[in-house]
Amino acid sequence: MRVAILGAGPGGYVAALKAAQLGAQVTVIEDIEVGGTCLNRGCIPTKALVASAEAYSKAKDMEEFGIELRGELIPNLQKINERKNKIVSVQVKGIRGLFKSWGVTLKEGRGALLSPREIEVRGKDGSTEKIEAEKIIIATGSRPAQIPTFIFDGKNILSSDDALNLTEMPKSMLIIGAGVIGCEFACIYKELGADVTMVEMMPRAVVTEDMEISGLLEKELKKKKIKLHTNVKVEKVEAREDGVHAFLSDGKEIIAEKVLVSIGRALNSDGIGLENAGIQKGKRGEITVNKKMETNVPDIYAIG
Repeated sequence: MRVAILGAGPGGYVAALKAAQLGAQVTVIEDIEVGGTCLNRGCIPTKALVASAEAYSKAKDMEEFGIELRGELIPNLQKINERKNKIVSVQVKGIRGLFKSWGVTLKEGRGALLSPREIEVRGKDGSTEKIEAEKIIIATGSRPAQIPTFIFDGKNILSSDDALNLTEMPKSMLIIGAGVIGCEFACIYKELGADVTMVEMMPRAVVTEDMEISGLLEKELKKKKIKLHTNVKVEKVEAREDGVHAFLSDGKEIIAEKVLVSIGRALNSDGIGLENAGIQKGKRGEITVNKKMETNVPDIYAIG
Protein backbone atom coordinates (compact mmCIF):
# COMPACT_ATOMS: atom_id res chain seq x y z
CA MET A 1 0.00 0.00 0.00
CA ARG A 2 1.25 3.47 -0.91
CA VAL A 3 0.70 6.19 1.70
CA ALA A 4 1.47 9.87 1.15
CA ILE A 5 1.59 12.35 4.02
CA LEU A 6 1.47 16.13 3.71
CA GLY A 7 3.54 17.50 6.58
CA ALA A 8 6.30 16.07 8.78
CA GLY A 9 5.34 17.54 12.13
CA PRO A 10 4.44 15.50 15.25
CA GLY A 11 1.30 14.24 13.51
CA GLY A 12 2.80 13.52 10.12
CA TYR A 13 6.14 11.97 11.01
CA VAL A 14 4.67 9.67 13.68
CA ALA A 15 1.98 8.53 11.23
CA ALA A 16 4.68 7.93 8.62
CA LEU A 17 6.74 5.75 10.93
CA LYS A 18 3.71 3.76 12.08
CA ALA A 19 2.55 3.18 8.50
CA ALA A 20 6.06 2.08 7.51
CA GLN A 21 6.23 -0.30 10.47
CA LEU A 22 2.96 -1.84 9.27
CA GLY A 23 4.47 -2.46 5.85
CA ALA A 24 3.27 0.52 3.81
CA GLN A 25 5.35 2.32 1.20
CA VAL A 26 5.42 5.82 2.70
CA THR A 27 6.24 9.20 1.17
CA VAL A 28 6.28 12.35 3.32
CA ILE A 29 6.18 15.85 1.82
CA GLU A 30 7.57 18.69 3.96
CA ASP A 31 8.31 22.25 2.83
CA ILE A 32 10.28 23.55 5.83
CA GLU A 33 11.85 20.92 8.12
CA VAL A 34 10.90 17.61 9.69
CA GLY A 35 9.54 17.97 13.21
CA GLY A 36 7.15 20.75 12.26
CA THR A 37 6.25 23.69 14.47
CA CYS A 38 6.70 21.82 17.75
CA LEU A 39 10.31 20.89 17.14
CA ASN A 40 11.51 23.82 15.04
CA ARG A 41 9.42 26.83 16.08
CA GLY A 42 7.44 25.83 19.17
CA CYS A 43 7.66 23.50 22.15
CA ILE A 44 11.32 22.48 21.95
CA PRO A 45 13.07 25.80 21.17
CA THR A 46 10.90 27.73 23.63
CA LYS A 47 11.76 25.28 26.41
CA ALA A 48 15.43 25.73 25.56
CA LEU A 49 14.97 29.50 25.98
CA VAL A 50 13.05 28.95 29.22
CA ALA A 51 15.98 26.91 30.59
CA SER A 52 18.47 29.66 29.68
CA ALA A 53 16.25 32.36 31.18
CA GLU A 54 15.81 30.39 34.41
CA ALA A 55 19.57 29.75 34.65
CA TYR A 56 20.24 33.49 34.27
CA SER A 57 17.61 34.33 36.88
CA LYS A 58 19.06 31.86 39.38
CA ALA A 59 22.60 33.06 38.74
CA LYS A 60 21.59 36.61 39.74
CA ASP A 61 20.51 35.28 43.14
CA MET A 62 23.62 33.17 43.83
CA GLU A 63 24.92 35.54 46.52
CA GLU A 64 21.98 34.53 48.70
CA PHE A 65 23.54 31.07 48.75
CA GLY A 66 27.01 32.33 49.61
CA ILE A 67 28.33 32.15 46.05
CA GLU A 68 30.09 35.23 44.70
CA LEU A 69 30.02 35.93 40.97
CA ARG A 70 32.81 38.26 39.90
CA GLY A 71 32.32 40.39 36.82
CA GLU A 72 29.16 41.41 34.97
CA LEU A 73 26.50 38.78 34.48
CA ILE A 74 24.78 39.27 31.12
CA PRO A 75 22.65 37.07 28.87
CA ASN A 76 24.33 36.46 25.51
CA LEU A 77 21.51 35.97 23.00
CA GLN A 78 23.88 34.66 20.36
CA LYS A 79 25.09 31.84 22.60
CA ILE A 80 21.58 31.22 23.94
CA ASN A 81 20.36 30.80 20.36
CA GLU A 82 23.31 28.57 19.49
CA ARG A 83 22.37 26.24 22.35
CA LYS A 84 18.71 26.27 21.32
CA ASN A 85 19.54 25.56 17.67
CA LYS A 86 21.85 22.71 18.62
CA ILE A 87 19.10 21.05 20.66
CA VAL A 88 16.68 21.36 17.73
CA SER A 89 19.27 20.11 15.23
CA VAL A 90 19.91 16.93 17.20
CA GLN A 91 16.18 16.13 17.25
CA VAL A 92 15.78 16.88 13.52
CA LYS A 93 18.65 14.52 12.71
CA GLY A 94 16.96 11.90 14.88
CA ILE A 95 13.71 12.06 12.89
CA ARG A 96 15.56 11.97 9.57
CA GLY A 97 17.46 8.94 10.85
CA LEU A 98 14.21 7.17 11.76
CA PHE A 99 12.83 7.88 8.28
CA LYS A 100 15.92 6.30 6.77
CA SER A 101 15.79 3.29 9.09
CA TRP A 102 12.16 2.53 8.22
CA GLY A 103 12.43 3.30 4.52
CA VAL A 104 10.27 6.43 4.57
CA THR A 105 10.84 8.64 1.52
CA LEU A 106 11.09 12.36 2.31
CA LYS A 107 10.25 14.84 -0.44
CA GLU A 108 11.38 18.36 0.46
CA GLY A 109 9.03 20.87 -1.11
CA ARG A 110 5.46 22.14 -0.97
CA GLY A 111 2.74 19.60 -1.67
CA ALA A 112 -0.76 20.18 -3.01
CA LEU A 113 -3.51 17.73 -3.93
CA LEU A 114 -4.26 17.40 -7.63
CA SER A 115 -6.99 14.80 -7.12
CA PRO A 116 -8.10 12.32 -4.42
CA ARG A 117 -5.10 10.14 -5.30
CA GLU A 118 -2.45 12.54 -6.57
CA ILE A 119 -0.17 15.14 -4.97
CA GLU A 120 2.07 17.58 -6.78
CA VAL A 121 5.32 18.42 -5.01
CA ARG A 122 7.00 21.69 -5.91
CA GLY A 123 10.63 21.52 -4.85
CA LYS A 124 12.64 24.37 -3.41
CA ASP A 125 14.48 24.56 -6.74
CA GLY A 126 11.21 25.07 -8.62
CA SER A 127 10.99 21.52 -9.98
CA THR A 128 7.70 19.59 -9.81
CA GLU A 129 6.93 15.94 -9.20
CA LYS A 130 3.70 13.96 -9.03
CA ILE A 131 3.10 11.49 -6.19
CA GLU A 132 0.34 8.86 -6.40
CA ALA A 133 -1.01 7.14 -3.30
CA GLU A 134 -3.87 4.90 -2.20
CA LYS A 135 -4.08 6.63 1.18
CA ILE A 136 -3.34 10.29 1.92
CA ILE A 137 -2.89 11.91 5.32
CA ILE A 138 -3.08 15.69 5.66
CA ALA A 139 -0.94 16.92 8.56
CA THR A 140 -0.11 20.47 7.52
CA GLY A 141 -0.34 22.01 10.99
CA SER A 142 -0.64 25.72 11.72
CA ARG A 143 1.16 29.06 11.70
CA PRO A 144 1.09 32.16 13.93
CA ALA A 145 -2.24 33.97 13.56
CA GLN A 146 -1.94 37.54 12.34
CA ILE A 147 -4.04 40.65 12.90
CA PRO A 148 -4.69 42.04 9.39
CA THR A 149 -3.69 45.57 10.39
CA PHE A 150 -0.53 44.46 12.25
CA ILE A 151 1.65 42.87 9.59
CA PHE A 152 4.66 40.87 10.82
CA ASP A 153 7.87 42.54 9.69
CA GLY A 154 10.36 40.56 11.78
CA LYS A 155 11.81 43.79 13.13
CA ASN A 156 9.22 45.79 15.05
CA ILE A 157 6.12 43.60 14.91
CA LEU A 158 7.00 39.99 15.64
CA SER A 159 5.38 36.59 15.34
CA SER A 160 6.26 33.82 17.80
CA ASP A 161 8.62 32.48 15.09
CA ASP A 162 10.44 35.83 15.03
CA ALA A 163 10.60 35.99 18.83
CA LEU A 164 12.59 32.75 18.86
CA ASN A 165 15.42 34.24 16.85
CA LEU A 166 16.12 37.73 18.19
CA THR A 167 19.78 38.66 17.84
CA GLU A 168 19.71 41.55 20.31
CA MET A 169 18.01 41.79 23.68
CA PRO A 170 15.14 44.32 23.53
CA LYS A 171 14.87 46.77 26.39
CA SER A 172 11.08 46.53 26.28
CA MET A 173 8.45 44.30 24.71
CA LEU A 174 4.68 44.56 24.33
CA ILE A 175 2.91 41.24 23.93
CA ILE A 176 -0.56 41.26 22.37
CA GLY A 177 -2.39 38.24 23.74
CA ALA A 178 -2.03 36.54 27.11
CA GLY A 179 -2.55 32.95 26.05
CA VAL A 180 -0.09 30.14 26.65
CA ILE A 181 2.39 31.31 23.99
CA GLY A 182 2.26 34.96 25.02
CA CYS A 183 2.74 34.18 28.72
CA GLU A 184 5.68 31.90 27.99
CA PHE A 185 7.50 34.54 25.95
CA ALA A 186 6.64 37.17 28.57
CA CYS A 187 8.40 35.12 31.24
CA ILE A 188 11.37 34.32 28.99
CA TYR A 189 12.14 37.90 28.02
CA LYS A 190 11.37 39.33 31.45
CA GLU A 191 13.83 36.90 33.04
CA LEU A 192 16.42 37.92 30.44
CA GLY A 193 16.02 41.59 31.34
CA ALA A 194 13.33 43.14 29.15
CA ASP A 195 10.53 45.32 30.51
CA VAL A 196 7.43 43.34 29.47
CA THR A 197 3.83 44.51 29.13
CA MET A 198 0.93 42.29 28.05
CA VAL A 199 -2.45 43.27 26.61
CA GLU A 200 -5.36 40.80 26.57
CA MET A 201 -8.84 41.50 25.21
CA MET A 202 -10.40 38.81 27.43
CA PRO A 203 -11.03 39.21 31.21
CA ARG A 204 -8.04 37.09 32.24
CA ALA A 205 -4.85 35.43 31.11
CA VAL A 206 -5.04 31.93 29.54
CA VAL A 207 -8.81 32.27 29.32
CA THR A 208 -9.22 28.75 27.91
CA GLU A 209 -7.93 27.29 31.18
CA ASP A 210 -9.72 27.03 34.54
CA MET A 211 -10.17 30.20 36.62
CA GLU A 212 -7.81 28.84 39.28
CA ILE A 213 -5.04 28.38 36.73
CA SER A 214 -5.51 31.91 35.39
CA GLY A 215 -5.41 33.28 38.93
CA LEU A 216 -2.18 31.47 39.81
CA LEU A 217 -0.54 32.50 36.56
CA GLU A 218 -1.52 36.15 36.98
CA LYS A 219 0.03 36.11 40.46
CA GLU A 220 3.27 34.76 38.97
CA LEU A 221 3.24 37.42 36.26
CA LYS A 222 2.77 40.09 38.92
CA LYS A 223 5.56 38.59 41.02
CA LYS A 224 7.87 38.80 38.02
CA LYS A 225 6.77 42.45 37.51
CA ILE A 226 5.17 41.73 34.14
CA LYS A 227 2.41 44.27 33.54
CA LEU A 228 -0.89 42.75 32.38
CA HIS A 229 -3.81 44.75 30.94
CA THR A 230 -7.03 42.74 30.51
CA ASN A 231 -10.41 43.58 28.93
CA VAL A 232 -8.70 45.90 26.47
CA LYS A 233 -7.75 45.77 22.78
CA VAL A 234 -4.81 47.14 20.84
CA GLU A 235 -6.50 49.17 18.12
CA LYS A 236 -3.46 50.49 16.28
CA VAL A 237 0.33 50.24 16.26
CA GLU A 238 2.82 52.65 14.71
CA ALA A 239 6.57 52.14 14.35
CA ARG A 240 8.41 55.37 15.15
CA GLU A 241 12.01 56.34 15.86
CA ASP A 242 11.55 55.96 19.62
CA GLY A 243 9.85 52.55 19.35
CA VAL A 244 6.51 51.01 18.47
CA HIS A 245 3.51 52.96 19.74
CA ALA A 246 0.43 50.88 20.60
CA PHE A 247 -2.90 52.61 21.09
CA LEU A 248 -5.39 50.79 23.33
CA SER A 249 -9.18 50.81 23.31
CA ASP A 250 -9.21 52.40 26.78
CA GLY A 251 -7.31 55.44 25.49
CA LYS A 252 -3.89 54.43 26.85
CA GLU A 253 -0.71 54.39 24.79
CA ILE A 254 2.16 51.96 25.30
CA ILE A 255 5.61 52.40 23.76
CA ALA A 256 7.88 49.38 23.38
CA GLU A 257 10.97 48.45 21.40
CA LYS A 258 9.31 45.28 20.08
CA VAL A 259 5.70 44.12 19.73
CA LEU A 260 4.97 40.40 19.77
CA VAL A 261 1.58 39.42 18.35
CA SER A 262 0.52 36.24 20.12
CA ILE A 263 -3.18 35.72 19.43
CA GLY A 264 -3.14 32.02 18.65
CA ARG A 265 -2.60 29.87 15.59
CA ALA A 266 -4.05 29.83 12.07
CA LEU A 267 -4.63 26.62 10.12
CA ASN A 268 -2.44 25.69 7.16
CA SER A 269 -5.33 24.41 5.07
CA ASP A 270 -5.15 26.95 2.24
CA GLY A 271 -3.12 26.38 -0.90
CA ILE A 272 -2.86 22.60 -0.49
CA GLY A 273 -5.45 21.69 -3.12
CA LEU A 274 -8.28 20.53 -0.88
CA GLU A 275 -10.81 21.73 -3.46
CA ASN A 276 -9.16 19.55 -6.13
CA ALA A 277 -9.97 16.48 -4.08
CA GLY A 278 -13.43 17.66 -2.99
CA ILE A 279 -12.51 17.88 0.70
CA GLN A 280 -14.88 19.86 2.90
CA LYS A 281 -13.67 22.68 5.17
CA GLY A 282 -15.32 24.58 8.01
CA LYS A 283 -15.61 28.35 8.44
CA ARG A 284 -12.13 28.70 9.96
CA GLY A 285 -10.50 26.43 7.42
CA GLU A 286 -10.73 23.34 9.60
CA ILE A 287 -11.04 20.02 7.78
CA THR A 288 -14.14 17.99 8.63
CA VAL A 289 -13.39 14.40 9.73
CA ASN A 290 -15.21 11.41 11.23
CA LYS A 291 -14.25 9.35 14.29
CA LYS A 292 -11.49 7.68 12.27
CA MET A 293 -10.06 11.08 11.27
CA GLU A 294 -11.22 10.41 7.70
CA THR A 295 -12.43 13.32 5.59
CA ASN A 296 -15.59 13.28 3.48
CA VAL A 297 -13.41 11.80 0.71
CA PRO A 298 -12.66 8.08 1.30
CA ASP A 299 -9.01 7.22 2.05
CA ILE A 300 -8.00 10.82 2.75
CA TYR A 301 -7.39 11.58 6.42
CA ALA A 302 -6.56 14.74 8.37
CA ILE A 303 -4.78 14.90 11.72
CA GLY A 304 -3.51 17.56 14.11
